[in-house]
Amino acid sequence: MSQRKRARVEDDHRSESSSSCAHIQDLPDDLFQYCLEFVGKGNFMFVAPVSKFFYWNYISQGVQMKNNMLDVDAVLQQGRNKYTSPHAVCNGSMRLATNVFLDAPLRIQHKACRLAAIEGRKDILECAYSLDVSLPEAMTVDRQEVLEKIVTGRHLEVIKFLLMKGRIEEIKSKAFVDKLLSKGHVLDVCWMVENELITRQNAVSMKYSLAEQGHFDILKRKFRRNDRNYQTFLMSAAKGGQLEIFNWLLQRGNCTWDLHLFRCAAFGGSIPILEQCLENNCPSDASICVAAMKLKDNKAKALNTLKWLRENGILWNEQTCEVAAESGNLEALMWAKSNGCPWDVKAISVAVIRGDLPLIEYCLANGCRSNYVLYKVAFFPFPSEMAKGDIKTPETKLDIFKLLHHHGVPWNKSVSNEAAEQLHFPALTWALQNGCPWDDDIYHMAMRKCSKSLLKYCIENDRVPTNRNVYVDAIEYPSERRSIKPHTEVIQLLQLFREYDVPMDESVIDCAVRLQRLKVLRWLRCNGCPCRPDQQQHLDALDN
Repeated sequence: MSQRKRARVEDDHRSESSSSCAHIQDLPDDLFQYCLEFVGKGNFMFVAPVSKFFYWNYISQGVQMKNNMLDVDAVLQQGRNKYTSPHAVCNGSMRLATNVFLDAPLRIQHKACRLAAIEGRKDILECAYSLDVSLPEAMTVDRQEVLEKIVTGRHLEVIKFLLMKGRIEEIKSKAFVDKLLSKGHVLDVCWMVENELITRQNAVSMKYSLAEQGHFDILKRKFRRNDRNYQTFLMSAAKGGQLEIFNWLLQRGNCTWDLHLFRCAAFGGSIPILEQCLENNCPSDASICVAAMKLKDNKAKALNTLKWLRENGILWNEQTCEVAAESGNLEALMWAKSNGCPWDVKAISVAVIRGDLPLIEYCLANGCRSNYVLYKVAFFPFPSEMAKGDIKTPETKLDIFKLLHHHGVPWNKSVSNEAAEQLHFPALTWALQNGCPWDDDIYHMAMRKCSKSLLKYCIENDRVPTNRNVYVDAIEYPSERRSIKPHTEVIQLLQLFREYDVPMDESVIDCAVRLQRLKVLRWLRCNGCPCRPDQQQHLDALDN
């Protein structure tokens, strides 16, 4: 059996598949051993079909390759990993790269190009281009991520080559540069400017990011005294909490102590900068405390900033609690509420959107206003700026339902409709079992959406209106996407009802005839739909 497992496949024939393979691999062991005696050393024999797709997905640098021979056992043992063929191309020889770009599936070729660009292998990209691989097409998948990695890897020659051949002109755009800056890649943007990959006009935000992110040495070289955007520099330093840069800038211009600067200082959370704003009579309002709560990366710092602001008489309002909940800062919310900060239903709404059960529990237990809309809000996705990378699981949504209902939050039929709309059957079932109102809108919604899963739920839970003929509704109901359902969608619904033994009557044929649904009529005839004598002529006409 070990000889069978270690059968080798020549790569020049890897795309072939023989119909005899199925017979060889089913031979008894003794006959298989007999066949192997006729295979000389260095030769090969197919024992199973091996496709090109398999070969190029599983070949790796760690698999022994001698004379273009692939050890199948080693491939199967090692399996798919980070050394699969596109990675092997970037770490291997140009001969392997040439083979990939000549013979591998297009998807593998494009992935190899993207990895070569990320790893700075200009020679591999040149090889791909010389073999007529479309570099612009290869760069379409995960394009922004690939371009960011090329820049952060500082592969200058690769960037210049792709600018000529790969159509990556957006790398020069202000939008792309601003996105890099928002992710903290200010030094990489400086590198791009120094190498004339982007213009200084498109990198105008770079200098402000230097101040905000604390790159003092570079800022000293970039900043000019009496810069017309001097105030923006100050605000950026305050927003980043960069006290040293802020004080350095104060000595090089005339600062305007205004509300915007105070907000930036509150966001940065630097108490010394805030003290200077207060000493210089910066105007203030409730937005200052709101700005302090937006510091999401350091919740303890945000709370300390809020305490300092309140000790110095800065006002707050309902939005302070809302932003604290939006940031997931439970301690700040508890402190604000215990010290008399007002709140409203928006505070618990953002907690529900986050799926933060402790926050929701605190809001409900301490008298925050609530209403039936909160159940529907449970299905809202996270805005990216609210909670990076967090995803509400179906279990979390159900837990939110239970928590809201436990604290007496009222509900109505729109809640069950929303759960049905989202096809969240655990929440829908639990809500109905606990007395949530239901009406026929869910059935009609399922018909409009052609949702087999929702119609199954209606049938299994006796939620189909007694006065409706489901077959007729399936045929004549318009869909959400078009005025007339395609035949395939209609027949799928009819088959579903047939599986559940829903009875048919003559009105179904009348409906299909009226709407001229010939394929539906054929299905009805094949599935034994009852018909009157006058309807039989329509069914007979189907054969003509």
